[in-house]
This record gives sequence, structure tokens and C-alpha cells, in this order.
Amino acid sequence: MLGLLLASALAGAPAAATSLGPAPRGSTVLTAVAGRPFYSVRVDHGIFERADVGAGIDIASAGFVRPMAGARVRLLSERTVSLALRVAGGMTIPTSNGGYGPRAVVRTWEGELGLSADWPFAPRLSGYVEMTLLGQTDFKAEHSANFGQALAGLEWAPGGPVSLLARGGVLQGSRGRALIGNAGVAWRF
Repeated sequence: MLGLLLASALAGAPAAATSLGPAPRGSTVLTAVAGRPFYSVRVDHGIFERADVGAGIDIASAGFVRPMAGARVRLLSERTVSLALRVAGGMTIPTSNGGYGPRAVVRTWEGELGLSADWPFAPRLSGYVEMTLLGQTDFKAEHSANFGQALAGLEWAPGGPVSLLARGGVLQGSRGRALIGNAGVAWRF
């Protein structure tokens, strides 16, 4: 099965636009992923050729939702690699008495700053890496934390406006470490 996917990805079709970086001006990308730690839905819309704005919601089995808004700017766009800066902000809102083990989830403000690189190494297949700094606080020391996140993944564009995504990595911070990963679909229109 993996061999068929790779053979299809390496077929001689023209390179597909990646949904991993900023959406081009006037285009919209709807992304839905499922995994750990969140199930997420996000919409991004290109406002300039190298920048987009977006909003989304993350839903966690630990008992919270996280609405987010942000922007991505493509800093460098070469034939072999693109670099983008991502800034996002939002809020963690508890939906139950959930949490991670003995730690309860409380309402906090969140911010993210990430640098990502994606490169189309085959006509229908792109690689992706991102390093992100994350912070959350309710302006009390016991509910404030900072994290670093490293992600790597693939995007496969089998044709048309739909791409399949898979990402994995690690989240390390003042509250511990966790493996993260998700898979999903992106639709460009």
C-alpha cells in the first residue's frame, strides 16, 4: 500500500500548491485534522500573495476547547524550499473538570510564534518542519507555562483541491513533555 502511495506521489503530475504555508491571495484553505492532543478545524484566507489570516478551533479530550486566530507570512519562497512565520493567539476554555492527570485545565490566554519550512520534494508530495514557541497564562504564576514544539510531516496532493496531511513531533515545556501527532485533510478553494 505504501509503495502505491509513493508511486502515485512521484508520478509526473505538476507540483501542487502546498496548504502548509500561507494561502495565496484570494484563496481559502479549510483544514481538518484529528490526533493528539487535539481535533482541529481551521480556515485560512490569503490576503496578500505572501500572507494569510485564519481562525480555528481545537477540541481536546482532556476537557477543553481552544479558539485561535492568527496570521502566516511567507518569508522566503525558493523553488526548493519556503520559509514562513506564524503568529497566533487564543484562549483555552475548560468544558468539564478534565485535565491531564492531577492537573486541572483552567481558562488561560495563549500565544504562539512559529517558523516553518516546507519543500516539495516530489510532484505531489511535500515535506514540512516547524519549530514553535508557545506560552499560556491567566496572569497568575501557577497557571502560566511556556513550551517549545517541534513538528515534522508530509502533505500528499493526489489531485484537485484536496491534500492529505500527516504530522508528528514533540511538545516540551515547563509542565512536562508530550508526543503529538495528527492526520487530516486540507481543501483549497
